[in-house]
Amino acid sequence: MTTYTGNLPKIPDEVLEKITDEAEDVCLWAKPQPGGFLVGDDTHPVISGIISNVDPYHVKWVDNLPDKLHVPPGQDPPADYEPRCDIRVLTPEGIEIGVSLAKSSYLYSFAPYVKGLRGMGLQPTDVVTRLTCKEVNGQYGTFTTVRFSMLSKKDNAIPVEELPPTEYDERGDRIPY
Repeated sequence: MTTYTGNLPKIPDEVLEKITDEAEDVCLWAKPQPGGFLVGDDTHPVISGIISNVDPYHVKWVDNLPDKLHVPPGQDPPADYEPRCDIRVLTPEGIEIGVSLAKSSYLYSFAPYVKGLRGMGLQPTDVVTRLTCKEVNGQYGTFTTVRFSMLSKKDNAIPVEELPPTEYDERGDRIPY
């Protein structure tokens, strides 16, 4: 066993502050796939937490590379760009996880979820949200969508271990693809 007998110099607060500031914009990115979200090498069936950031944009794929375009409110995007959205979820463990929503997840799951919250006078930052993945068979093949459900208001959060499994009714399966 190694012991330290000398006094080690303290790391200056300015250095620690710089490191903290630079780390604030870093998050783990999760890829939706059948069975859950791929984060690194691990698949998680559910991501729960408070949606901390929403970044809607439009994208066009050129030579398999995304051309990302932020369209100001009130303006129409170019015809060959499709809507998408990146969100970040702050988990109860304090980890921020990013999820890039494809068109179907954004328009047919996230947008109605946000509309429902607004109808209750809430925002995504006011509630604990559960994200799950569902495999959908559409006219263009099989793909994975992200589903959203409110677990509780953030002030009345349920401990993660006690959360019931998410179930969906057939209305949530009506994605027009």
